[in-house]
Amino acid sequence: AVVSTQSGLYGRGGTSKIFNKKWGGPLFCADFAMVHEDRDYENGTEIAFIKGPGEDGSHCIEYERQQERESTKVLWCYKSKMNKMHYAMFRSHAIGKSNEQWEIKEHSDGYYMIINKEMGQQLYCDDAKDGRGNHKVLVGSNYLEGDSGLWELQRIIKSDS
Repeated sequence: AVVSTQSGLYGRGGTSKIFNKKWGGPLFCADFAMVHEDRDYENGTEIAFIKGPGEDGSHCIEYERQQERESTKVLWCYKSKMNKMHYAMFRSHAIGKSNEQWEIKEHSDGYYMIINKEMGQQLYCDDAKDGRGNHKVLVGSNYLEGDSGLWELQRIIKSDS
């Protein structure tokens, strides 16, 4: 199979890699949503399936399963009561709540803001890194400065030739 890529959100979503503008690397699925700084980083969970838009214009972002028996994991916004942080996380099986729905708005120069429907706030990358060089992805407001809240959507087109 040949894999090619195009930047941007085309039609009704599709299979994509989502790259953070500030750090350059892809969003990937761990318990928390994470971004690595290396654009070529691959661990098998950096490919997402963007469903939508639905009737309300929102999208659902799922990590693309590598094997049919794996459960689908959906990106959602977790509101911590302890530290009042809003974490972007992946959980098994969408349950249809607004904290799983995202508005994808074109910003400029081919970049997008990804806004949680329930919170009305955008997905962004924390500056701090964990021991493996990964940045946690959070949900908050006004993260255009420094580009941590801007994302490039690179659609993956698969063909059999």
